[in-house]
Amino acid sequence: MTHCANCGRKLKTPRPSGMGRVCEKKNPPPPVVERDLFGYDTAAAAQAARERVALHVDALVAEAHAAVRAGFRRVRAAA
Repeated sequence: MTHCANCGRKLKTPRPSGMGRVCEKKNPPPPVVERDLFGYDTAAAAQAARERVALHVDALVAEAHAAVRAGFRRVRAAA
């Protein structure tokens, strides 16, 4: 017989979670996070990289639009 990982009661039938039937219902197991060899959360890192790239692209687009507007102003002022 094994014991519940949560409350310590003896279990008649061990479960894959290591908890008893009642404790398993009360405390669902935490979500599985994909980690690499060093324990790094790859999904979170990928999301953070996407956000940084999106901010960088937005800044470049705004700078390009400002340059185009400034060019139009110069052309209109010269005409």
